[in-house]
Amino acid sequence: KKKLVAGRDYISQELAALGCNVYPSQSNFIMFDPHCDPAFVREQLIEKGVMISIPMFCRVSVSTQENNEYFIACMKEILAIAKKTA
Repeated sequence: KKKLVAGRDYISQELAALGCNVYPSQSNFIMFDPHCDPAFVREQLIEKGVMISIPMFCRVSVSTQENNEYFIACMKEILAIAKKTA
């Protein structure tokens, strides 16, 4: 349980630092608004081997710390691309 909470806190804090709205969670997943097209975010993550749920919104499950860090690194790249194309 401690690893799950630590992972959830890490992802939530990192997404918020990237400018995403992060919705409070007490489960093993996080819903967030990336402030760009969620379908674009989902497609870009799939190309990087990361699957998130809900095509019209963003929901990511907490994983291992290594996977969580990879997800955040991918989000940094994707959001940078989204800002350039906006």
